[in-house]
Amino acid sequence: MVVLLGALLLMLAFRSIVIPLTAAVMNLLSAGAAFGVVVVVAAFTVRVGTNLLGLGSSGPVEAFLPVMMLGILFGLSMDYQDFLVSRMHEEWARTGDNHKQCEPDRLQPGGSSGPPPRS
Repeated sequence: MVVLLGALLLMLAFRSIVIPLTAAVMNLLSAGAAFGVVVVVAAFTVRVGTNLLGLGSSGPVEAFLPVMMLGILFGLSMDYQDFLVSRMHEEWARTGDNHKQCEPDRLQPGGSSGPPPRS
């Protein structure tokens, strides 16, 4: 439900269908990967950690962890998508060229990232 509401918000903000769909897919992929890491760590800790670390056998995953992880991952991925598309729109508004808006700054002399150009 959170992913759908985020996609709807991006759809309203950018008046596009592709941008919210890519953001929703990337959000689901990142959440799946993060939860997979939690499962692997929890399984390792329950099997090995009880002897090495002296942990109990109930498991280390607290009830609030998935909720907090999803909230943090959702916020980071939506912010990244928003900043990325806003930067592309700024470049398009400045030049009016659709191809130039997708070129990374580091390929241009004086760009904001990458090493300085050689003389």
